[in-house]
Amino acid sequence: MTIDRLFIALMTVCGLVTAGVVVLFPESREFRLAPYFWILIAMAVFEGIAFAINRGAPGTVIRWSPA
Repeated sequence: MTIDRLFIALMTVCGLVTAGVVVLFPESREFRLAPYFWILIAMAVFEGIAFAINRGAPGTVIRWSPA
């Protein structure tokens, strides 16, 4: 499985979990960090782990490229 597919799968899970938490516990929107930042933190952690595991080798982190 490529790093891109792992990233998409993780972001799908993170989005669904965040949406579920916000729907089930509406007061969670009042935390110090907004739910938007929860997803950004998950993205940063994924990128950091991918970078660390592959020691910064080219092509081991997610890059946006126009289609």
